[in-house]
Amino acid sequence: MVDGDILFVYAKDEDTAVKIEDGFALHISIIASKILEREINIVMVLPRQLVN
Repeated sequence: MVDGDILFVYAKDEDTAVKIEDGFALHISIIASKILEREINIVMVLPRQLVN
């Protein structure tokens, strides 16, 4: 989900969310910006259990 320049990404659990955000947030924002053709400045990785 995208809200303004924030991309919300969902992971299976909290540990995975932390690892993805720490290791891949920059890569995700670059790729998402190109795919969506809009600026993505922030990637928020949330554990799936917080969404449901």
